[in-house]
Amino acid sequence: MASNTAFEEAVGDFSFSLYNAVEKSGNELISPYSITSALMLLMLAKAVQCYGSGLKRMNFRSAPDQSRININNWIANATKDTIKDMFPPKTITSGTVMVLANAIYFKGTWKSEFNPHNTTKRNFLDNFNQQKQVDMMYDRRYVNAGENTELDCKILQLQ
Repeated sequence: MASNTAFEEAVGDFSFSLYNAVEKSGNELISPYSITSALMLLMLAKAVQCYGSGLKRMNFRSAPDQSRININNWIANATKDTIKDMFPPKTITSGTVMVLANAIYFKGTWKSEFNPHNTTKRNFLDNFNQQKQVDMMYDRRYVNAGENTELDCKILQLQ
């Protein structure tokens, strides 16, 4: 899975700034890494508060595959089985420390619906760079689009 380098660097820079600003007597156990962990826990608490997110402890060390299956089942349930096996075998190992999973199921009406007859089989690269043929919708229309170079992402607004 891709990581957000800009975000990680910002959190790291902020953690080092805090670490350098803290007065140290020599008897405490503090590091920029413990500050980063604390910041991540604060952000996680905010995600729980604002988005109804949940935490689930899993034993990756002794049961990585069962953990993977449990996560895949959660995603399948959250997306009404439209996304299955997000994490293929061997992607979660005994060395995995944390998995952050997000699943959204959207079923709504479009302002301009896609014509189902324009759905064709097209090439798609999965997260292992393996090419697969999947159904893809096709339409030609003007849409709002943008790019955020700091976050290294492209944004497309469909209506």
